[in-house]
Amino acid sequence: MLTHTFVFTSLVVLSVAIAALFFVLSAGISRDHLRIASLEIDGLYLKLDKKLIIKASRIKLPESPENGRKINIEEQIRRALGVVSLFESVDIDSITVRGGDYRVHFADNLFYMVGDDFEVAIDKIRYAGKVLHANIPLVYIKGYDGRFHGSLDYNIAANDLRLEGEIGYRDLRALVAIHKERDTVRYRLKTNEFGAFVPLVEQLGLPPVLGGWLTRKVLARSYEIYRVEGAVELAGDEVRWGTEKIELDGILRDVTVKFAEKLESVRAPRAHLRIRNDDLNITLDAPTYMGKDLNGSTVAIVSLGNREKRGLALRLRGHTPVDEQIDRIIKNYGVDILVLQKSGSADAKVDIDLNFITRRAQVACDVNLTEAVVGLSGADIPIKGGRVLVEGHQVILEDIALAHPMLEGMLRGPIDLKEKKAKFSLDIGRLLLADGNREFVRIKGLKESIELDYNKGLEISLKKLNTRIGHAQSTRITLSNIASLKPYMGGFPVDVTGGRIAIETKDFAAYDFEGVIDRESCFLYRKSDSCLVKVPLKGSVRDGKLLLSAFGGALQYDSRLSQATLKGLNLDLKKFFTSHRGSGSRPQKGGFAINGTNSEFRYDKYRLLTDSYRLRVDSGENFNFSGKLGNDRVAIFSKGGRLTISAKDISDRMLHPLINFDGLRGGKYTLTLAGDPDRTMNGQVLIEGGSLRDFKGYNNLIALIDTIPSLAMLKAPGFSSKGYDIRKGRIDFRVTGDKIIFDEILIEGKSTNVAGSGEIDLKTRRIDIDLAILAAQRMGKLIGSIPLVGYILVGDDKSIAVGVKIAGTLDKPVSKTNPVKETLLIPLNILKRTLEVPKHLIESSRKPKSTKSKDLY
Repeated sequence: MLTHTFVFTSLVVLSVAIAALFFVLSAGISRDHLRIASLEIDGLYLKLDKKLIIKASRIKLPESPENGRKINIEEQIRRALGVVSLFESVDIDSITVRGGDYRVHFADNLFYMVGDDFEVAIDKIRYAGKVLHANIPLVYIKGYDGRFHGSLDYNIAANDLRLEGEIGYRDLRALVAIHKERDTVRYRLKTNEFGAFVPLVEQLGLPPVLGGWLTRKVLARSYEIYRVEGAVELAGDEVRWGTEKIELDGILRDVTVKFAEKLESVRAPRAHLRIRNDDLNITLDAPTYMGKDLNGSTVAIVSLGNREKRGLALRLRGHTPVDEQIDRIIKNYGVDILVLQKSGSADAKVDIDLNFITRRAQVACDVNLTEAVVGLSGADIPIKGGRVLVEGHQVILEDIALAHPMLEGMLRGPIDLKEKKAKFSLDIGRLLLADGNREFVRIKGLKESIELDYNKGLEISLKKLNTRIGHAQSTRITLSNIASLKPYMGGFPVDVTGGRIAIETKDFAAYDFEGVIDRESCFLYRKSDSCLVKVPLKGSVRDGKLLLSAFGGALQYDSRLSQATLKGLNLDLKKFFTSHRGSGSRPQKGGFAINGTNSEFRYDKYRLLTDSYRLRVDSGENFNFSGKLGNDRVAIFSKGGRLTISAKDISDRMLHPLINFDGLRGGKYTLTLAGDPDRTMNGQVLIEGGSLRDFKGYNNLIALIDTIPSLAMLKAPGFSSKGYDIRKGRIDFRVTGDKIIFDEILIEGKSTNVAGSGEIDLKTRRIDIDLAILAAQRMGKLIGSIPLVGYILVGDDKSIAVGVKIAGTLDKPVSKTNPVKETLLIPLNILKRTLEVPKHLIESSRKPKSTKSKDLY
């Protein structure tokens, strides 16, 4: 850079050289070599025209004695200008002074000098009013390949120098103004558009931190400086730069800002550069970071003059998601804000202040979210909007509107980044656990307290709902007390009262679950009296398909097929319907099916033991059932509240649980039963073969016969303590409420026939049955010896009928003879057929009553 020292040196050389030539002229001329004291001149040519013309090939000036004498600059300049006015031209090929060789030319008030390191031309030199004026057509510094042209004004007395002009340095062109006042030099600079910033940074003497950012971290295709103003202090030969005295305004084009080595660069088509008050500020126009909009962002190097406070001030602004890419910038400065945006848009403000000495960073964020998906420590949560603030070591969530298919609500609260914990309040608008069209849990209008811990993965605790949500590789939802959810479980298919369940998912599209649920109602059994109210279960939901397994696989359910499988489990369908209605859930659309294996099926009072069955439940409580046990088959239909049971030629093994009576053994049986279970069911049992034995009523009857001698003739093969052998029979009955009313009992045995009617009250277990037992064989002369008593009737064919009443309870029946008048209470048509020839006894039974029922399959 051109300084007053350089100008002064040039004038001194000129004045000394001219003074020496005048001395030569006064002493005489030697053309080849002239030596006067320590002055040497070679190739001297001297001509005196109107003014002197001097040429010399070499002049060596004597060294100035260093006697400490102060040089009077004004006197020297005046003397030099006076001497110069005497010459027309001066050409010296080499002049040696102070260890340097220079070429000097002077003509027409133009002074030109070339040295080893520079080239300078000065013209129109004049001195007026103690101010030296001059034009400088050229200053060329070889080491920098830099040029200058301009004007010089130098007030010698005030030591005030002003230099204005244009400099050229590589591809840099700049207008410059320099003002030296005593020991302070002020400068002002304006450049054209140029390509390399390094030279300017070096010449301005910026600190390494600032210079490093401007030359290595903030790069551009081109630069243009509108204005640079600054000052330096001179202390002898030392120049003291002060960045606090520099002001700079400029523009950068096609900018790349490298915040850190591990981060991608921020790019912008333009950036505005500004240095003020010891700070460097860079404002980016339309910047992007890996395609993300960061418009409005700035970079600043602050407190350059204070080493302890010097640092980076990064201000990221933009309409862009705060996603993993933006998070990388923030994490680079040691802060994990936890809440990331996976999609959607946001207006984001991220402020990062980094101290270069301590390397500590302060991060502040203010993000206004619109409809988006955010990640909370790895868990994806869709939201409708909200605000995320980062202040120091806290992340504050304000009015985060959750919009997950499972959960809608408003989330608020702080996250402690140091402790990695948080406490939130959640206003639940809707929390829904569902399978396709079926809702298990629906919560509305609940204010919940949430605690969050992400020291190891992510754990969320919902206090009121006794629910914990954990997230590491996947999300795990643990309902530790389902009773807490009971008020919200109106859509659950059974009456759940408690238990626990854990649900696991990686993407909230597929789920696995496992746990135990408790119920009040009971419709599943292991044994006839072992009700299963605790249900251990596990399963999964994939693509809308629920697969459930309970009781170690004894129950399997597939929602896609709407089908369940029972193995070794007994089902009470009536209680299932009752439980389903009590839960308040809607019927499953399209119904469902159950396949049972080694499973007892119950409906109301009716039980069926089967090897396997198929049950289809349609909308409401309409169903059809078909089961088998060995070769036995049974079908049950229900439609519109009417129930029909039909079983033909079944064995006693299937019959016993169905009629809740095991006194009929062997034989084949046909059962029809139809009606409204809540009112009256009409039924009929047809009997082919088998026997009647081993139940309390029968045993009590045999005991009665043994105690009455006159009835001894009834005991015969086929009617004894070993049982009552049956050929054929028919029982017509009705079931009304808890009562079974036997309208007709007709049984043909090998030795006797039985007719009767009566009823049993299942609730009180009371029994009241009237029977007429007919000895079908003629008794011969024996009949005359039997005293006629009130409970014996003699038929026209000399057969006899005995009246018997069975009363008491099912657990303790009482059998006694029935007076004739009571026996006559048996419907007359039954008694008539009983007293007639035995072969007509069962004729009517061969033509059973027609029981119409629709096939519901």
